[in-house]
Amino acid sequence: MASFFYTLNYVWNLYTTIREKFHSCYSGYSVQFSNRVKTSAKVIVLSSCLVPLLLMTPVFIKGNLSQCQANFTKPYRCLLMHTGALYLTSDQLISPSCSLWHTYQIIVFLSTFLLTLLSTSVMVVRARRIYRRVVSAHGYLGNEQRTLFQVMDRRMVLYPLVFVLCWGPAVTLALLRVFRPSTRHGLVIVVLYILQALTAASQGFLNCLVYGWTCAHLRRASLTFFLRDVDTQTPLLRSQRGKGYQSLRSVA
Repeated sequence: MASFFYTLNYVWNLYTTIREKFHSCYSGYSVQFSNRVKTSAKVIVLSSCLVPLLLMTPVFIKGNLSQCQANFTKPYRCLLMHTGALYLTSDQLISPSCSLWHTYQIIVFLSTFLLTLLSTSVMVVRARRIYRRVVSAHGYLGNEQRTLFQVMDRRMVLYPLVFVLCWGPAVTLALLRVFRPSTRHGLVIVVLYILQALTAASQGFLNCLVYGWTCAHLRRASLTFFLRDVDTQTPLLRSQRGKGYQSLRSVA
């Protein structure tokens, strides 16, 4: 869950950066960046650590008291998102109390996943609208602008897509655990466990690739747009916005 909250913080920072950069440069004023971290950002980062801990503390306490925690020396238990044993023997049957806490853990996991996915999608859509509004500010949409829209649409979709691909197997196993507890065997379940171990740990790396790819395109697109805008301005407006363009280059 901490990974989910950090993903939200990551996408929020990306969205606010895009909004501030384009709005300030579009209005002709430079962005004033500070090396000091805002108080709200500190609170969000701290909450990303504390909220998952607070939600899971009852599970840790009750699980240890009732000996609900499994033996993680088993090869199929070494997973980032533990969704239950692949095969249960007669002496490994889960007590009703432990089953209740396991269900609570899975429900919290699924709720956090859904919240993160919806919030990420909303912020991506809003960032896409800002980008379209700035590019089409002059009222002229040519083939170049439409091509930029298509490219950015595909790249913006990558953020929620990477999130779904990385956590899809774990979410599928969690849903099966809640709605079909008897489904623990079969080739599909084994494949889901293997995919979960591979994909859940890859989100940070894939997010870095998508972030760098998108920011590089935004940098080129913003410079192209504003440099083209300089050629259409009067000398007075050109002199007023000169500092804004220099600031854009330094920010990009």
